[in-house]
Formats: sequence, structure tokens, C-alpha cells
Amino acid sequence: MTPRRKLMTKNALAIEYLAKDFISRDIGSKILTISEYEKMIDVARGTIQNAIKQLVDSGAIAVESRGQLGTYLSHKDLKLLLEFRRNFIFGWGNATTIFSNLRRVEYRFINNNGKYA
Repeated sequence: MTPRRKLMTKNALAIEYLAKDFISRDIGSKILTISEYEKMIDVARGTIQNAIKQLVDSGAIAVESRGQLGTYLSHKDLKLLLEFRRNFIFGWGNATTIFSNLRRVEYRFINNNGKYA
């Protein structure tokens, strides 16, 4: 574990990990269980639950519980998830570059009638 990671709070570590995980997941896909996240991140269940709640309350994600079938990602706001990642892992310079590139991609997408150039 890096010295920077040692200084991060467990909640910040959980939010960082979950934001990264949700960025990579497709909408409609099943997310891991609290127990699976707990083992991967090595924090308590309550910490994982609080981190997910914070992401949901902020509008970064929405999840849908389907009982025994599991919980599914029903919405994600990529900008907000990247913001959570930036706050906990990126320096300001890197974040500025990422958001600048994201804006360029969005601009090209809009100007090409919804088709990526």
C-alpha cells in the first residue's frame, strides 16, 4: 500500500474504488454484492454501504434492487463519477486534462449527430 493510500480515510478509499468500478460497468449490469466489495476493498460493510449511499445521493449513480437476482446499475453520471475519482486520486492537473478531453469528446459527439468521430 502506498503512503498516500495509508493517509486516505476508509470512506474515501471505498468511494474511490466504487467510482472506478461503476465507471467501467454498463448501465443495466449487475453490481457486486456488499460482501464482494468488502473483501476487495478490505473495509467494513457499513463503509461500503455509506460509500454507495453517497454516490446515489449525489446523483452519480442509481441502483435497482431485484431481490435475489441482485442489484443492478440503472443510471450513472460519468462526469460525477470522474469528479469523485478526481477528488480522491487525481491531482488537479490530471483532472483538468481528463475533463478537457471529456469535453472535446462530448463536443464531437454532439456535432456528429450522436455518432462518435
